[in-house]
Amino acid sequence: MDPKIFITYSSKDQKVSRTICTALENRGLTCWISSRNVKPGHNYQEQIVRAIRAAKIMVLVFTANANNSNEIKKELSLASQNNLIVIPVRIEDVTPNEAFAYEFATRQWIDLFDDWENSIVRLVDQIAAILDDNQSSDQAKVELGSTAISAPTTVVNPIEAELTAAAVPELTRPRSGLLWGIICGVVLIAIPLVAYYVAIAPLKLEQCTKWDYQSGQLGTNNYCDRPVAISFIAYRDLRVVEGQIEPQERFNTGLDEDHARFGWIFAACRVGYVSDVPFLPGNWDKLVSSGYSCVRK
Repeated sequence: MDPKIFITYSSKDQKVSRTICTALENRGLTCWISSRNVKPGHNYQEQIVRAIRAAKIMVLVFTANANNSNEIKKELSLASQNNLIVIPVRIEDVTPNEAFAYEFATRQWIDLFDDWENSIVRLVDQIAAILDDNQSSDQAKVELGSTAISAPTTVVNPIEAELTAAAVPELTRPRSGLLWGIICGVVLIAIPLVAYYVAIAPLKLEQCTKWDYQSGQLGTNNYCDRPVAISFIAYRDLRVVEGQIEPQERFNTGLDEDHARFGWIFAACRVGYVSDVPFLPGNWDKLVSSGYSCVRK
């Protein structure tokens, strides 16, 4: 199960952030923290986005360093997009600047510098209460859905009924009406399926991709049953690469690990569609957080 607590912090405060992580986990709460959970060879930005999407709570380790961190601002923006509850914890008596003033104005923060042990207990209690509320809400949705399921009913196939009721000699006769009924039934089933694929099926197909290194080169396979159009850019050379992946085929970017470690982003759409957000430096945050839509070319 993915950790439900994401810890955001300045890289300069890694030691105290790991201490907070350990304190929470010693009390039974599983955390995600980048200094431990981002593995060598994995894309840093992608792992951050996935962890935030899977989490329910973001613990903001606030210090003078955090007060000037652009990366924390990006992670807070992702937290807002994914409806995470943010709990600021102050390690130092620092007044938040304008960028963080809103976060502190709308949330109850916890000061760890006054009384570490009691403040950690308070933090644990607050997190546990939020997770319990989420679990109760999810359980209520499941129970509500189960009560809406009616008892199974027996559906009589009209074709079978007709055959059963007919005399045995009649079964040898050609039934043009029955044949047309079967044809009409197939057509009626096919039309909604075609309509779904053309109009309703999702345009964004990120779930079809899983990025990894093969033969030292970054790329992804298409794990869906339909073609996927990929747009890809590496921060280092700012060159957009586009391609189409057929089901079970692979898209290679030409980047090795040394090149890819500078960062990269991609968009995955149905064939004939592209990202509505241009692949330009000013749009990195929106693309990294999957904040684009697929529009027809």
